Amino acid sequence: EFGGTRWIATAWDGPVMSSTDGVAWSPITNLRLGQISYGNGRWVVIGSDRRTFFRSADGSTWLEAPSPIVFQGWADSTLAFGDGQWLAASLGSDRELIASTDGETWTVRPLPDEVRRVNPDNRLLYLSLAYGTGNWLLQYPSCPTSGVGCTNLLWKSKDGHTWEKLIPNVGSLDSVQFAPGPEGGLWFGYDVTGSRICVSKDLDHWECSAGAPEVGGPFGSRGPIVRV
Repeated sequence: EFGGTRWIATAWDGPVMSSTDGVAWSPITNLRLGQISYGNGRWVVIGSDRRTFFRSADGSTWLEAPSPIVFQGWADSTLAFGDGQWLAASLGSDRELIASTDGETWTVRPLPDEVRRVNPDNRLLYLSLAYGTGNWLLQYPSCPTSGVGCTNLLWKSKDGHTWEKLIPNVGSLDSVQFAPGPEGGLWFGYDVTGSRICVSKDLDHWECSAGAPEVGGPFGSRGPIVRV
């Protein structure tokens, strides 16, 4: 994650590395961190103990703060910054959304009952938050225990408080991501049923390309999309 004048790289319960040029990397000692996000002039990171947040303005000195929820691990925890705030969530028993404007004080926000409800017949593989074009996106695939017939569920919010379930007009969209670009950027998703790359400016109206390459099948690819 880049912020200010340097990159910070983390791996769940692994070493934290810092670089100012992307070539030479040095470890930040005594820290083992997870998901990371930059905003408001600082990095905010989920600690590897899954109960703590760390924050830093320079990438060298880190301060910690308790989390009101317990995170489960890398894949089923998510942290993102947008519109002056961080949002974080987890798929664990504390299936709650929490928010902070400074990375120190966190408050719990209610998620829709459908998101919080645990269905014993389904398994949720990961949870993802993203922000772009004035919209928050919460998404997660819900899969039967057989692993067949997964559905990627999408929820949209303007403020991180009130959420609206999205029904895309193009079928089932896998791994929707935001990429900054001209005129604010675009949302990208892979239409599993039609094997197409689809784009949207507002998450409501989608346009899809024809003949897109296969990218791994339902929920088989979660790599980033970037503008160069």
